[in-house]
Amino acid sequence: MSQKNSRLGAIGEHMAAAQLMLQGWDAFNANTSITNMCSIDLICLNEQKQTALIQVKTTEENSFPTGLTMEQAKNRAEIEKHVAGPWIFVKKKGDKSAAQFKYYILSREDAIELIFQSNDWYLHKVDRGQKSVNEKSVCAIQEEWLNGKDYKAPRLNAETFVTPLKKSAQDDWNSIWL
Repeated sequence: MSQKNSRLGAIGEHMAAAQLMLQGWDAFNANTSITNMCSIDLICLNEQKQTALIQVKTTEENSFPTGLTMEQAKNRAEIEKHVAGPWIFVKKKGDKSAAQFKYYILSREDAIELIFQSNDWYLHKVDRGQKSVNEKSVCAIQEEWLNGKDYKAPRLNAETFVTPLKKSAQDDWNSIWL
């Protein structure tokens, strides 16, 4: 991972932790004590002493890399091994003092379902002609899906992807505790 991407990831983790604290919950970065904790970026505690192990994915693009390959995301059990708890997707726009952030929050179950269904759609519902998919490439989540919108892929000959999310996940902080 490049230094720029590492920095962007760290910014997303810190911004997500700050937003969790603004909700009245205690949050800290798991990666400060254990170098790049696998599948967990933040640990969060609420007033009822519940603990959430949160993964944070940050991007400046319209899609969020999941960290899973297309091959891994074909198997629900494999996804479940990599998704320890809820996920927060952080979208960063702008630079330095003009930076703005959007937050999309998915329960563990919603993250697993979205990754599995979207990867299945990409592998089986997109007509590539003679081209094959490199299953070592990274599975990604489109921002539109996180907004609860179905997706007609530009430049792809594909069926519309129907997101399993029934509403927008933007600022849905209580999904942490589902």
